[in-house]
Amino acid sequence: MKNRIQELRREQNLTLDALSEQIGVSQETIRAYEAGIQDPPPEILVKLAQKLNASIDYIFCQSASRKADSPSRFTNEELRLLDMFRQFDPSQRSLILDYLKSLTDSDDEA
Repeated sequence: MKNRIQELRREQNLTLDALSEQIGVSQETIRAYEAGIQDPPPEILVKLAQKLNASIDYIFCQSASRKADSPSRFTNEELRLLDMFRQFDPSQRSLILDYLKSLTDSDDEA
């Protein structure tokens, strides 16, 4: 997944070593995040957003707005759901989204 981790890290003159130490992961893991090879788990996402002074949406190119209204607009439960959702392949994600839509559609009819 495309992200701005490297860009934000360099803007703040943080080395791989410094960022990895501050958020508690290896340099190799930071490299994998920056390359989009691996997505950070929810608890690391929050740490990255705080350390890089940017919203999670901005880090993952989902928003042009650098700063969120609050440190994280997601609850821990929502972050866990996002982490689980990312583990599915695109066809599985589509099925999940269809199922969730059917649940919300049935709530509207009730």
